[in-house]
Amino acid sequence: MTEYYTYYLEQMRNTLSEAEFKVEFEKLEAQKELFSNIFMNFFIMFATVLIIGFIISLGSALLLQRKNSTDN
Repeated sequence: MTEYYTYYLEQMRNTLSEAEFKVEFEKLEAQKELFSNIFMNFFIMFATVLIIGFIISLGSALLLQRKNSTDN
């Protein structure tokens, strides 16, 4: 993780102006702090899986409901 972080910082430093770099660096630091918290990381991953599962279940239910209604 730290290798990627330093690589990403160097890429930002090389491609952005000083003012843009400072803004993006602050955003990156906030994200780093957020994702370093294990409970927040768990919650984000849990919510992602829950939302994707809900969407797939809803789509499957709608597809199966239409299929069964044409059979009758």
